Amino acid sequence: MTQQQPQPQPQQQQQPPSPHGNNNHYHLFTGSTSNGSIKSMTMKGSSSSSSSSSGGTPKKSDVSPRVKLQMEKHERELDQAILKWGPDHPAVAKVLGTLGLLNQHMTKNTNKAITYHEEAIRILRKSIDANVDGGTALETLKEQLAVALTDLALIHEQTADFQHALDEYTEARQILQSINRNKSDPRFMSSDFGVDRISRAMK
Repeated sequence: MTQQQPQPQPQQQQQPPSPHGNNNHYHLFTGSTSNGSIKSMTMKGSSSSSSSSSGGTPKKSDVSPRVKLQMEKHERELDQAILKWGPDHPAVAKVLGTLGLLNQHMTKNTNKAITYHEEAIRILRKSIDANVDGGTALETLKEQLAVALTDLALIHEQTADFQHALDEYTEARQILQSINRNKSDPRFMSSDFGVDRISRAMK
């Protein structure tokens, strides 16, 4: 009687480094994460284009009920953060960044994602310049700014807006270097790899 040979297990493909310090948000957008819900919000009344450069705004039927519930939850959280802290507080920027990621990865609404990320970056720059951080360490604010710039750079890279992507990746890398993040830090790796990719693409 012939014994069956065990089948080799396929190797798992390694995920790219996440600028958020781990790769959980990659799983979150596929619904396979186990680390809980995202803590972020949306901007009701924010201006958004009727079509995105990645193929247009998704139709309502293209967005699952689960995603719609998440977006509505984050919109409420954004409203609450603005009422509690004011529109230019880092807590608001954090929610805006999450909304940017939701639109970027889940609804594929590129224009709206850009709007959220740009507003988050504006708030973080203002908070850093004024050093008004509501108890948040200045170093943490700079780290959040670097992550937001990297998220925005990725959109610009994917839409072939290479000059903006290069500028944002480069600034993110410089910020992380200024707060002594080393080359093994996933945030630094994301920005550093981004600079390298865009530099090669622009040659």
